[in-house]
Amino acid sequence: MADDFAYLNARVRVRRGTLLKESFFQEALDLSFADFLRLLSETVYGGELAGQGLPDVDRAVLRTQAKLVGDLPRLVTGEAREAVRLLLLRNDLHNLQALLRAKATGRPFEEVLLLPGTLREEVWRQAYEAQDPAGMAQVLAVPGHPLARALRAVLRETQDLARVEALLAKRFFEDVAKAAKGLDQPALRDYLALEVDAENLRTAFKLQGSGLAPDAFFLKGGRFVDRVRFARLMEGDYAVLDELSGTPFSGLSGVRDLRALERGLRCVLLKEAKKGVQDPLGVGLVLAYVKEREWEAVRLRLLARRAYFGLPRAQVEEEVVCPCGSRWSPNPRPPRGSGSRASRATGPPRRRRPKASWKPSWSGAATPWWPWTRRSSPTPSGRWSASCGAGTSPCSCPSLGLRRPSRGTTWKATCGSW
Repeated sequence: MADDFAYLNARVRVRRGTLLKESFFQEALDLSFADFLRLLSETVYGGELAGQGLPDVDRAVLRTQAKLVGDLPRLVTGEAREAVRLLLLRNDLHNLQALLRAKATGRPFEEVLLLPGTLREEVWRQAYEAQDPAGMAQVLAVPGHPLARALRAVLRETQDLARVEALLAKRFFEDVAKAAKGLDQPALRDYLALEVDAENLRTAFKLQGSGLAPDAFFLKGGRFVDRVRFARLMEGDYAVLDELSGTPFSGLSGVRDLRALERGLRCVLLKEAKKGVQDPLGVGLVLAYVKEREWEAVRLRLLARRAYFGLPRAQVEEEVVCPCGSRWSPNPRPPRGSGSRASRATGPPRRRRPKASWKPSWSGAATPWWPWTRRSSPTPSGRWSASCGAGTSPCSCPSLGLRRPSRGTTWKATCGSW
């Protein structure tokens, strides 16, 4: 067992090869439930797929993720193990908050989306079956989980669900920040700072109009959302989101509800985490892999429900696609058929793999680009060109669509099926 990331990252590179391709999710958007099961059985999740029902899909996803992610801390020792453990503890916080919401709303345990963390599924089931949140804390205390102590302390202050979630996050991130400072992993510290900003944005949205004191819920340690912006957003001042231009959260401008905010934050954090693939000797590659697996689990559960209940494609497509550009938009897909005839003519054929020589062009001074594109210099006519290249972006070249806005002269590019 190694005490650095060289061995662990070698194992992670192999596991990243089993991540589902974008073509899988595009195909699954139109499948019946029987065909979805057939397609899923041909992937890494097929080994755990032991039935033909929706709970069987959820169980296969959960158990496969536990095998491919949950065992990562056991593959290393020392500082490397502590860094990976901090990443998975973030998922434990998500799981506890999800269970608290499920208990409050009467949702069954099987409907709760559990992410791979440091605890087994059986422990979370026992926590869900506890009589009240205090009983959940007692269950978590048996394996000595730090969230047990945090939950007990929060319950002494309030029983309101929104406040419990916010205070849990505050205590958790304070403890994690202290632990991360002792590790020589700048990629981990930078990412956790973005998580703090994201949590502050979530909390501000959840507590809007509550009249509560912002200082009691504001998380320190973020990079872009300070105490003043947090307080303004709690009061409903959405101009705060416009002020985040030039930051990873610039695409949140225009968001006005919690659901759209969650979707935007998910895409922003995924994009930032994926930058870690360039960190071969640190925790960055593990961070990227863990977040890619989380996103994969979310998409599979949503697509399974679309197929099982016969929901229209448009109803879930926006939830299972993260634009691969640098800017996320709360309304990424324009109505079908919009855009000029010229823009549709210059775009690639829909759902067709482009040839190696295919090169879309954009006019204007701005140069759109994605992780999987290569920028070239402007041609004599002043037109930029980009070509499809290898990469692991959530989007692929066949899903690129080009359109010209109704007013203006700058080409824009969006990801999605057209």
